[in-house]
Amino acid sequence: MSLTVEGKIDCTYKDPNALIEARVQDLLSRMTLREKVGQMTQIERRVATPSVLRDLSIGSILSSGGSGPFENALASDWADMVDGFQKAALESRLGIPLIYGIDAVHGNNSIYGATIFPHNVALGATRDADLAQRIGVATALEVRASGIHYAFAPCVAICKDPRWGRCYESYSEDTEIVRKMTTIVTGLQGKPPKEHPKGYPFVAGRNNVIACAKHFVGDGGTDKGVNEGNTISSYDDLEKIHMAPYLDCISQGVSTVMASYSSWNGRKLHADHFLLTEVLKEKLGFKGFVISDWEGLDRLSQPHGSNYRYCISTAVNAGIDMVMVPLRYELFVEDLIYLVESGEVPISRIDDAVERILRVKFVSGLFEHPFSDRSLLDLVGCKLHRELAREAVRKSLVLLKNGKDPKKPFLPLDRNAKKILVTGSHADNLGYQCGGWTITWYGLSGRITIGTTILDAIKAAVGDKTEVVYEQYPTPETLARQEFSFAIIAVGEEPYAETPGDNSVLNVPLNGNDVISTVADKVPTLAILISGRPLRLEPWLLEKVDAFIAAWLPGSEAEGITDIVFGDYEFEGLLPITWFKTVDQLPMDAKSNSYDPLFPLETTTNTNGATVSAVSSKIPATAHPLANKPTEIASNINYHVQFSPHFSPFRFEPEQAYYATAESVRDRLIQQWNETYLHHHKVDPKQTYYLSMEYLQGRALTNAIGNLDVENAYAEALNKLGHELEDIVEQEKDAALGNGGLGRLASCFLDSMATLNLPAWGYGLRYRYGLFKQVITKEGQEEIAEDWLEKFSPWEVVRHDVVFPVRFFGYVKIDPDGSRKWVGGEVMQALAYDVPIPGYKTKNTISLRLWEAKACADDFNLFQFNDGQYESAAQLHSQAQQICAVLYPGDATENGKILRLKQQFFLCSASLQDIILRFKERKSGKGSWKWSEFPSKVAVQLNDTHPTLAIPELLRLLMDEEGLGWDEAWDVTTRTIAYTNHTVLPEALEKWSQDVLRKLLPRHMEIIEEIDRRFIALIHTTRTDLQSKLPSMCIMDNNPQKPVVRMANLCVVSSHTVNGVAQLHSDILKSELFADYVSLWPKKFQNKTNGITPRRWLRFCSPELSSIITKWLKTDEWVTSLELLTGLRQFADSADFQSEWASAKMANKQRLAQYILQVTGVSIDPNSLFDIQVKRIHEYKRQLLNILGAISRYKKLKEMSPEERKNTTSRTVMIGGKAFATYTNAKRIVKLVNDVGTVVNNDPEVNKYLKVVFVPNYNVSVAEILIPGSELSQHISTAGMEASGTSNMKFALNGCLIIGTLDGANVEIREEIGEANFFLCGATADEVPRLRKFRENGMFVPDPRFEEAKQFIRSGAFGGYNYDPLLDSLEGNTGYGRGDYFLVGHDFASYMDAQARVDEAYKDRKRWLRMSILSTAGSGKFSSDRTISQYAREIWNIEECRVP
Repeated sequence: MSLTVEGKIDCTYKDPNALIEARVQDLLSRMTLREKVGQMTQIERRVATPSVLRDLSIGSILSSGGSGPFENALASDWADMVDGFQKAALESRLGIPLIYGIDAVHGNNSIYGATIFPHNVALGATRDADLAQRIGVATALEVRASGIHYAFAPCVAICKDPRWGRCYESYSEDTEIVRKMTTIVTGLQGKPPKEHPKGYPFVAGRNNVIACAKHFVGDGGTDKGVNEGNTISSYDDLEKIHMAPYLDCISQGVSTVMASYSSWNGRKLHADHFLLTEVLKEKLGFKGFVISDWEGLDRLSQPHGSNYRYCISTAVNAGIDMVMVPLRYELFVEDLIYLVESGEVPISRIDDAVERILRVKFVSGLFEHPFSDRSLLDLVGCKLHRELAREAVRKSLVLLKNGKDPKKPFLPLDRNAKKILVTGSHADNLGYQCGGWTITWYGLSGRITIGTTILDAIKAAVGDKTEVVYEQYPTPETLARQEFSFAIIAVGEEPYAETPGDNSVLNVPLNGNDVISTVADKVPTLAILISGRPLRLEPWLLEKVDAFIAAWLPGSEAEGITDIVFGDYEFEGLLPITWFKTVDQLPMDAKSNSYDPLFPLETTTNTNGATVSAVSSKIPATAHPLANKPTEIASNINYHVQFSPHFSPFRFEPEQAYYATAESVRDRLIQQWNETYLHHHKVDPKQTYYLSMEYLQGRALTNAIGNLDVENAYAEALNKLGHELEDIVEQEKDAALGNGGLGRLASCFLDSMATLNLPAWGYGLRYRYGLFKQVITKEGQEEIAEDWLEKFSPWEVVRHDVVFPVRFFGYVKIDPDGSRKWVGGEVMQALAYDVPIPGYKTKNTISLRLWEAKACADDFNLFQFNDGQYESAAQLHSQAQQICAVLYPGDATENGKILRLKQQFFLCSASLQDIILRFKERKSGKGSWKWSEFPSKVAVQLNDTHPTLAIPELLRLLMDEEGLGWDEAWDVTTRTIAYTNHTVLPEALEKWSQDVLRKLLPRHMEIIEEIDRRFIALIHTTRTDLQSKLPSMCIMDNNPQKPVVRMANLCVVSSHTVNGVAQLHSDILKSELFADYVSLWPKKFQNKTNGITPRRWLRFCSPELSSIITKWLKTDEWVTSLELLTGLRQFADSADFQSEWASAKMANKQRLAQYILQVTGVSIDPNSLFDIQVKRIHEYKRQLLNILGAISRYKKLKEMSPEERKNTTSRTVMIGGKAFATYTNAKRIVKLVNDVGTVVNNDPEVNKYLKVVFVPNYNVSVAEILIPGSELSQHISTAGMEASGTSNMKFALNGCLIIGTLDGANVEIREEIGEANFFLCGATADEVPRLRKFRENGMFVPDPRFEEAKQFIRSGAFGGYNYDPLLDSLEGNTGYGRGDYFLVGHDFASYMDAQARVDEAYKDRKRWLRMSILSTAGSGKFSSDRTISQYAREIWNIEECRVP
């Protein structure tokens, strides 16, 4: 038959009756080089346009995981999309149809509503080759129904190590089992006739798909199970173990083979000519095409994607035929054409590749039937296929335990039992049940497609009179008050795919062990483990449960589980992979003499299995203080259990394990601290000393092992000891050394100082009871003492040799020579406690030195005690304990003021004495020191005004103790001390009573008066124009009504540098607060925008998101070079990246939801918008604006019809923070939030669309859960009142969008992330004074919604509490506590409008994800590493001093 193109050219290739090879050669002869290269190119659907397909003659398109037409697209939608692409391809010059490919690895798993079959590991447990073939047939039909021609399946890897993230894609560790299951190829492609040539591709017809055997070869045998790792083996073992299943696939006519990312003995498979060409194509006779994996060529160079032309040449010459580019196709096409034209790639190699591709296209009938067959649509998710999936589930279940007594089996269960408890993270979660490669690449949580959960199946299976009670995490009350016949618990792994699934510890996640243990203690229990591989099972856990089933990843049809457990069918499943006892046994070889599994390959059981004794007793108690290996670390932990005992012997519960683990980590920290101290002593660099009244470190264990890069080793070590790292971490209590952003900033700074190898220390106080622990009751906030030191802190190292006297009260003695000496009074002892602060992946470990106040034995009056005067006898001891008892004690009384002042001076005096002693020690043996050199060796930074007394104290020590004159002492002091201002709020700019200061610190009062006198003289002699400003500029405010010392003024006058903490804040300082000083000393003032440590606030608190960032940036250097995050901008529109990003955010949201349920009892929906405001409760921070907005939202929802509500954006509003005990209005706000939450959360009409939660006792550890799980964060302070804020930086770094005012660091964040990615509201700082005046003049007109919200509160809708005093602050125009000073009313309309924009943006998931990604990408500036580098260079003049 003769056809023509353009009316003249003979066209055999379009003749369906011609021989396939003739058609191939005919078409090949007509193709240009560019068209041939186009056929070798596979691109992702997002970059496929009609013009690209037509003009480049693109050979194939693929959808990456989760990349579809739109969310929840049906098969018909997919068919429309694919047909559209095909139409464009057929419009190319030669009309060559394209192949559309997709990862259909357990059914047509990317399509909503398709049948999701169990993953391959489950099919391996069935050993049923016929079942695999039937599943292949069903999968092919559902794939073809969606218009798709090509399935990237099956994976025929031999999984030798379950730590591999693709373990569930393998049928088994046993080669023969995998070979048996390759019958799925016949199911997918159809069965070739007997005479079909070996190695030649075969596709039976339109109801079949092109299959792909992957990943060639050995990717399941990599060292330590690392995905994309290195398989170390001889060729014989590679052929015998890993290559054998490919022979079976080839014999069934498999059409394509995908190359592996991994290496064989260090040789990248994508570049291995021997294996791809000499073995696969020549020796095995494979005639189909070899396709690369996603960006497989890019991975042939470092960094990935570099030297691309070389990568193309290497891979194509090695034997890659079709290249999954998938995005930068223009570069690929042009580079490959260049390589051919230059002779680096022979044209014969190109022709061979294209022949293979065309062969598959002709074999599959694409030229005759390029478009979808809509008659197949009804088969997608049809009952017949779902029944097949249900059968597969039944046959895959492996029974590992059945009854505590072998003679009394627990299963089958009684379907007519009176009451059944169903619980666990996987009991009602279809996404978890299906696992990775479901809807998206990594999979998702929740009801992500159509199917039956375990809970659904149980409800359908039990009798009519059986009550099924479901609680994901049952409360103690549920377990105690209800009599259950038995419990069914389903726990397991969260979804994952590929590298993110690599797992070196293989613990049961999501607190699965705890749930099983808690329930099994109370109720007879069947535990079902939903996982893609064996996980570490605690012996004690197996002993507790009555029955245990391995259910693998069963897919969408959980009724297969109930078919078995209620006795309709018998167990048939056999273990496809050996169940190890401990991870260090891996990889396991069933043929090895050392094979000692928990359950061997082939296992199924009707017995209760063996019991295992306590794990820790098997680990030797040997000291290995610097251990890196898990075995040695475990021994070192056990050593501390036995030889550093703090508890009764023979106990190794999580609490004991935590303390022993912390001491093991501390061993290394002490060694590094010693090395750092000695190195600094030897080099004698200039060193910074950071004085701060607050530090909020958070948990030290996760930070320490993360910075030391031993997290995985410690996790594995604890596994050996029978514990999980995540459980041990939870035992640590946050050190209660701070309150808010000031303390969190100081801790971030210490982390950066250590990481940057800077010679620097922190100084603070060791508060025993902290600020307070917040408890929420019906009455609102209550305060109780923190208990972090109730036992002890394992991180502290007490330095009994570092003790300094600190004097209070007394008088000034004047000697005959005129010298002055402070004497008398009471003297306390400052005892040092060091907390080591490790840098990230560096030896440098600096110190946070905390002071504790003590009295001496001599101060205890034994006579009075024996006389019964007990309190008098220990008076000084009692007073010493008060100094470090509580952070910020109440100062309403004079005693309270004296105690606060004592704290501040105690910190300053002890720290300066220590600094001076160290200065002298480092000069010892090097000649006598010169005080003029002190500022060249010492930099003291005052973190706000709390340590201001360091100024007069340093002067006193230099003059009275060291004998310097005023001028020299003043010169040394002013060149040493720098001051950071953190606020413009009047109450935070400390002013101390002159009488109190003179009483407590008489010598210092003299010094302050002299500083003030000299400053006034300076103005009179040099700046007469400022004389009129002296009343506000001088240090001493001698107002006879209330004479005070202005501490901020003292800092400005005495410091060499003053800095603000955000550009706006610094501008306000220079233009308003300190404007007159700026005219005097213009160079003294700087800006140092705050920053946060990316280690704690992203790398450690959000490992999922961190892994994705590292993967896409192809480096983890962003952890110390945060500016590299800008590289994420290029991926902001990538569907794959967005999908991965969304999965990570969802995992964090689910973790947060579990926490909220745990601490508040409120169940929140992870699919709702998580809207969070967490910070100190203060009227200027405007939590009141937030809750008024939530009330307005609630009122509006109540007024809507049910249908209208469905169109709204569901939102969960979370507010957290502490209100000072004496700050009445702040405490009223806390109560209001809780009262609103009580009403809203229990309103059945509304609580699907809005919930309001107050998060109690906000601290660093809580923030590490809240911030990664956030999506919107509120930073809505009145403009000009927030100095900087750092929580806004943490939220933005974690991909959370901000709704906020132009205040503090918000201004710079908005500049960096882009205005379009920031929801702006409220007045600007320069407008605020005018608006307050406007209000005073009675010209303010409130928004009706604002008035309605206030009235709603007053109506009693949220209870009977009297909120009038709080609401009165928003009323009137002037007066104390009135006049809406913080402009809540003015900004309300703008705020609500911004919230409406949030709602609309959240509905567009792609847009929201893009904004989220750009938020993280723009956060590079806000690293504390950058901030500290600027301090070091521009204020402290210190340099790196790295420990060699």
